[in-house]
Amino acid sequence: MSKVSVDKIENPESMTPEEWKYFRKCEQILRLLLDDLKQQNRLKRLVEMPLNSPKIIETSQRFGEAYNMIVPIFREKGIMDKFVKHNKIFGFNEKDLPYLFASQLVGTMITSTELIRNNLLTILKMKDGFSDVMGLGALLRRLEEVSPIYGKQLNDEIDSNLRNALAHGTFWIDGNHIYYCEDMRLINPKIIPLHKLMIRMKNANILSVCLFNLIIISAKQGFFR
Repeated sequence: MSKVSVDKIENPESMTPEEWKYFRKCEQILRLLLDDLKQQNRLKRLVEMPLNSPKIIETSQRFGEAYNMIVPIFREKGIMDKFVKHNKIFGFNEKDLPYLFASQLVGTMITSTELIRNNLLTILKMKDGFSDVMGLGALLRRLEEVSPIYGKQLNDEIDSNLRNALAHGTFWIDGNHIYYCEDMRLINPKIIPLHKLMIRMKNANILSVCLFNLIIISAKQGFFR
Protein backbone atom coordinates (compact mmCIF):
# COMPACT_ATOMS: atom_id res chain seq x y z
CA MET A 1 0.00 0.00 0.00
CA SER A 2 1.30 3.46 -0.91
CA LYS A 3 1.95 6.23 1.57
CA VAL A 4 -0.52 9.05 2.10
CA SER A 5 0.18 11.95 -0.24
CA VAL A 6 0.68 15.37 1.35
CA ASP A 7 -1.39 16.80 -1.51
CA LYS A 8 -4.44 14.96 -0.13
CA ILE A 9 -4.21 16.57 3.32
CA GLU A 10 -6.36 19.62 3.86
CA ASN A 11 -4.24 22.62 4.97
CA PRO A 12 -0.98 20.64 5.48
CA GLU A 13 0.82 23.90 6.27
CA SER A 14 -1.23 24.22 9.47
CA MET A 15 0.47 21.17 11.02
CA THR A 16 3.58 21.55 13.14
CA PRO A 17 6.69 19.36 12.64
CA GLU A 18 5.72 17.40 15.75
CA GLU A 19 2.22 16.83 14.37
CA TRP A 20 3.67 15.65 11.06
CA LYS A 21 5.87 13.23 12.97
CA TYR A 22 2.78 11.84 14.68
CA PHE A 23 0.95 11.70 11.33
CA ARG A 24 3.71 9.53 9.85
CA LYS A 25 3.59 7.25 12.89
CA CYS A 26 -0.17 6.81 12.44
CA GLU A 27 0.29 6.23 8.74
CA GLN A 28 2.75 3.40 9.31
CA ILE A 29 0.48 1.68 11.86
CA LEU A 30 -2.59 1.98 9.64
CA ARG A 31 -0.88 0.82 6.44
CA LEU A 32 0.43 -2.30 8.17
CA LEU A 33 -2.96 -2.94 9.80
CA LEU A 34 -4.87 -2.65 6.52
CA ASP A 35 -2.34 -4.83 4.72
CA ASP A 36 -2.74 -7.47 7.43
CA LEU A 37 -6.54 -7.30 7.26
CA LYS A 38 -6.48 -7.59 3.48
CA GLN A 39 -4.29 -10.69 3.65
CA GLN A 40 -6.91 -12.20 5.98
CA ASN A 41 -9.71 -11.33 3.50
CA ARG A 42 -11.40 -9.08 6.06
CA LEU A 43 -11.85 -5.99 3.86
CA LYS A 44 -14.85 -5.16 1.68
CA ARG A 45 -14.65 -4.50 -2.01
CA LEU A 46 -15.17 -0.87 -2.96
CA VAL A 47 -18.67 -1.56 -4.34
CA GLU A 48 -19.73 -3.03 -0.98
CA MET A 49 -19.02 0.13 1.00
CA PRO A 50 -21.87 2.44 2.20
CA LEU A 51 -22.90 5.17 -0.25
CA ASN A 52 -23.41 7.81 2.46
CA SER A 53 -19.91 7.64 3.94
CA PRO A 54 -18.82 10.94 2.27
CA LYS A 55 -21.67 12.77 4.04
CA ILE A 56 -20.48 11.88 7.54
CA ILE A 57 -16.92 12.73 6.52
CA GLU A 58 -18.01 16.18 5.33
CA THR A 59 -19.87 16.84 8.58
CA SER A 60 -16.83 15.87 10.62
CA GLN A 61 -14.66 18.18 8.51
CA ARG A 62 -17.06 21.05 9.18
CA PHE A 63 -16.71 20.38 12.92
CA GLY A 64 -12.96 20.70 12.46
CA GLU A 65 -13.37 23.97 10.55
CA ALA A 66 -15.53 25.38 13.36
CA TYR A 67 -12.84 24.37 15.87
CA ASN A 68 -10.15 26.08 13.80
CA MET A 69 -12.19 29.29 13.79
CA ILE A 70 -12.73 29.27 17.57
CA VAL A 71 -9.31 28.19 18.90
CA PRO A 72 -7.32 31.30 17.82
CA ILE A 73 -9.49 33.32 20.20
CA PHE A 74 -7.84 31.60 23.16
CA ARG A 75 -4.21 31.99 22.05
CA GLU A 76 -3.75 35.65 22.96
CA LYS A 77 -5.29 37.56 25.83
CA GLY A 78 -5.83 40.61 23.65
CA ILE A 79 -7.96 38.62 21.24
CA MET A 80 -9.89 36.98 24.10
CA ASP A 81 -10.64 40.39 25.60
CA LYS A 82 -11.93 41.67 22.26
CA PHE A 83 -14.08 38.56 21.85
CA VAL A 84 -15.62 38.95 25.31
CA LYS A 85 -16.26 42.66 24.81
CA HIS A 86 -17.83 42.12 21.41
CA ASN A 87 -20.17 39.38 22.71
CA LYS A 88 -21.23 40.99 25.98
CA ILE A 89 -24.37 42.15 24.20
CA PHE A 90 -25.40 38.48 24.06
CA GLY A 91 -24.73 37.94 27.78
CA PHE A 92 -21.30 36.37 27.24
CA ASN A 93 -18.55 37.11 29.77
CA GLU A 94 -15.05 35.96 30.67
CA LYS A 95 -16.13 33.14 32.99
CA ASP A 96 -17.80 31.49 29.99
CA LEU A 97 -14.53 31.20 28.04
CA PRO A 98 -13.33 27.85 29.47
CA TYR A 99 -16.72 26.29 28.69
CA LEU A 100 -16.74 27.60 25.13
CA PHE A 101 -13.21 26.30 24.63
CA ALA A 102 -14.02 22.95 26.24
CA SER A 103 -17.19 22.52 24.18
CA GLN A 104 -15.14 22.82 21.00
CA LEU A 105 -12.50 20.41 22.29
CA VAL A 106 -15.01 17.82 23.51
CA GLY A 107 -17.20 17.93 20.41
CA THR A 108 -14.28 17.74 17.99
CA MET A 109 -12.57 14.95 19.92
CA ILE A 110 -15.73 12.82 20.02
CA THR A 111 -16.44 13.27 16.31
CA SER A 112 -12.79 12.64 15.35
CA THR A 113 -12.61 9.47 17.43
CA GLU A 114 -15.94 8.17 16.22
CA LEU A 115 -14.89 8.84 12.65
CA ILE A 116 -12.03 6.39 13.17
CA ARG A 117 -14.63 3.81 14.18
CA ASN A 118 -16.91 4.67 11.27
CA ASN A 119 -14.16 4.51 8.66
CA LEU A 120 -12.95 1.16 9.92
CA LEU A 121 -16.49 -0.27 9.88
CA THR A 122 -16.91 1.12 6.36
CA ILE A 123 -14.09 -1.06 5.02
CA LEU A 124 -14.33 -4.15 7.25
CA LYS A 125 -16.43 -7.16 6.31
CA MET A 126 -19.20 -7.69 8.85
CA LYS A 127 -18.29 -11.22 9.89
CA ASP A 128 -16.30 -13.07 12.55
CA GLY A 129 -17.27 -10.75 15.38
CA PHE A 130 -17.41 -7.46 13.46
CA SER A 131 -20.76 -5.66 13.38
CA ASP A 132 -22.15 -2.38 12.04
CA VAL A 133 -23.45 -1.53 15.52
CA MET A 134 -20.35 -2.35 17.58
CA GLY A 135 -18.89 0.44 19.67
CA LEU A 136 -15.38 1.80 19.45
CA GLY A 137 -14.04 -0.23 22.38
CA ALA A 138 -15.43 -3.51 21.06
CA LEU A 139 -14.07 -2.76 17.59
CA LEU A 140 -10.57 -2.06 18.89
CA ARG A 141 -10.58 -5.21 21.00
CA ARG A 142 -11.66 -7.33 18.03
CA LEU A 143 -9.02 -5.75 15.79
CA GLU A 144 -6.41 -6.59 18.38
CA GLU A 145 -7.62 -10.19 18.40
CA VAL A 146 -7.41 -10.63 14.61
CA SER A 147 -4.28 -8.50 14.15
CA PRO A 148 -2.41 -8.73 17.46
CA ILE A 149 0.55 -6.53 16.54
CA TYR A 150 -1.00 -3.74 14.48
CA GLY A 151 -4.41 -3.86 16.18
CA LYS A 152 -2.69 -3.28 19.52
CA GLN A 153 -0.61 -0.45 18.09
CA LEU A 154 -3.79 1.26 16.90
CA ASN A 155 -5.53 0.63 20.22
CA ASP A 156 -2.60 2.23 22.04
CA GLU A 157 -3.13 5.46 20.08
CA ILE A 158 -6.79 5.85 21.08
CA ASP A 159 -7.77 6.95 24.59
CA SER A 160 -11.06 5.05 24.81
CA ASN A 161 -11.56 5.87 28.50
CA LEU A 162 -11.39 9.60 27.84
CA ARG A 163 -13.59 9.30 24.77
CA ASN A 164 -16.20 7.33 26.74
CA ALA A 165 -16.26 9.85 29.57
CA LEU A 166 -16.71 12.75 27.15
CA ALA A 167 -19.39 10.97 25.13
CA HIS A 168 -21.29 9.73 28.21
CA GLY A 169 -21.08 13.01 30.11
CA THR A 170 -19.12 11.69 33.10
CA PHE A 171 -16.88 14.74 33.25
CA TRP A 172 -16.90 18.28 34.60
CA ILE A 173 -14.86 21.46 34.25
CA ASP A 174 -13.25 23.34 37.11
CA GLY A 175 -11.26 26.37 36.09
CA ASN A 176 -8.93 25.39 33.27
CA HIS A 177 -9.05 21.66 34.01
CA ILE A 178 -11.37 18.87 32.97
CA TYR A 179 -12.15 16.00 35.37
CA TYR A 180 -13.43 12.72 33.96
CA CYS A 181 -14.59 9.43 35.45
CA GLU A 182 -15.09 5.90 34.19
CA ASP A 183 -18.79 5.74 35.06
CA MET A 184 -21.60 7.42 37.00
CA ARG A 185 -20.13 6.48 40.36
CA LEU A 186 -17.97 9.54 39.62
CA ILE A 187 -15.09 8.31 41.77
CA ASN A 188 -11.34 8.65 41.27
CA PRO A 189 -11.55 11.27 38.51
CA LYS A 190 -8.61 11.78 36.20
CA ILE A 191 -7.60 15.38 35.61
CA ILE A 192 -6.38 17.02 32.41
CA PRO A 193 -5.59 20.71 31.83
CA LEU A 194 -7.60 22.01 28.90
CA HIS A 195 -4.43 22.72 26.92
CA LYS A 196 -3.44 19.04 27.21
CA LEU A 197 -6.93 17.96 26.19
CA MET A 198 -6.35 20.08 23.10
CA ILE A 199 -3.23 18.02 22.30
CA ARG A 200 -5.13 14.75 22.72
CA MET A 201 -7.94 16.07 20.53
CA LYS A 202 -5.43 17.12 17.87
CA ASN A 203 -3.86 13.65 17.90
CA ALA A 204 -7.28 12.02 17.54
CA ASN A 205 -7.99 14.29 14.59
CA ILE A 206 -4.63 13.50 12.97
CA LEU A 207 -5.26 9.76 13.32
CA SER A 208 -8.74 10.16 11.85
CA VAL A 209 -7.55 12.26 8.90
CA CYS A 210 -4.68 9.86 8.23
CA LEU A 211 -7.02 6.86 8.11
CA PHE A 212 -9.53 8.60 5.85
CA ASN A 213 -6.89 9.76 3.38
CA LEU A 214 -5.24 6.35 3.36
CA ILE A 215 -8.57 4.71 2.51
CA ILE A 216 -9.30 7.22 -0.28
CA ILE A 217 -5.87 6.91 -1.87
CA SER A 218 -5.87 3.12 -1.54
CA ALA A 219 -9.32 2.90 -3.14
CA LYS A 220 -8.12 4.92 -6.13
CA GLN A 221 -5.16 2.56 -6.46
CA GLY A 222 -7.42 -0.52 -6.53
CA PHE A 223 -6.56 -1.77 -3.03
CA PHE A 224 -10.20 -2.65 -2.22
CA ARG A 225 -10.88 -5.30 -4.85
